Amino acid sequence: YEILADRCVMKPFEPIELLNQINYLLGKDVEAPYIPQILIVDDEQQIRDLLRITLEGKNYNIQEVVTGKACLNFLSTSTPDLILLDYKLPDISGIDVLKEIRKKLPDVAVIFMTAYGDEDIAMHAIEEHVDGYLRKPFLVEVLLAVLTQTLERHRIERERRRLIAQLRESNREVISHYQMLEQANRDLRALDKLKSEFL
Repeated sequence: YEILADRCVMKPFEPIELLNQINYLLGKDVEAPYIPQILIVDDEQQIRDLLRITLEGKNYNIQEVVTGKACLNFLSTSTPDLILLDYKLPDISGIDVLKEIRKKLPDVAVIFMTAYGDEDIAMHAIEEHVDGYLRKPFLVEVLLAVLTQTLERHRIERERRRLIAQLRESNREVISHYQMLEQANRDLRALDKLKSEFL
């Protein structure tokens, strides 16, 4: 019979996340709504304040850093759902940070922000597989639309990968069962032959 999982935990996961899933299955906890974590990487206080106030008002969990190095340090211990990354940072460029993010965490959603109208910046960001692009100053409605679309696209992609992995596992089980059945048939044929020879 087919075994279907009741819950799913994506690796790598925090131990508390696994414990929450177990408690939910045991009926000890009600499921809390998932709150996406967003990392803001920008050296302008006003931009960070605007983003934080806007996104916390929409129930996002917000983390902030000011430099590219601080961003990479943050990503060495935590994986947000989405990164809002400024192009011009005080230490290293946003493009260089984006390259490092793609090496270490290729599946993290990144929206690139810049106050510059240079099309070359957008082209560099696209070459590094950025998920979205915002020009400052931006309208809150535009920000929320880009952010929502990006998070939804990544959620669908994660679900697709999970289903593909589940399908591959199911295929392995089917092949394994088929091989067992083939072996059982060979054993039966051998027994029939022995029986015929005996008779």
